[in-house]
Amino acid sequence: MEGWGQRVQKSVFELELRPGEFQRMVRGISERIDREVDSVRIYHLGERGFRLIEVVAGEPARPASRFHIVG
Repeated sequence: MEGWGQRVQKSVFELELRPGEFQRMVRGISERIDREVDSVRIYHLGERGFRLIEVVAGEPARPASRFHIVG
């Protein structure tokens, strides 16, 4: 996930991607993970959901975009 977006915790990332970028990223993840052991979750927040993010500590949330992935 590094190189695609902002790391917000050890294994949690926020990403802003166009649809084509999103599909490439998902394919890349699928090629690299061990489906027996790994768990990857993608949450599509949209603009409204993004505004509901409350940051208590750390960097402020980034502006809303089409996709935000937290994994």
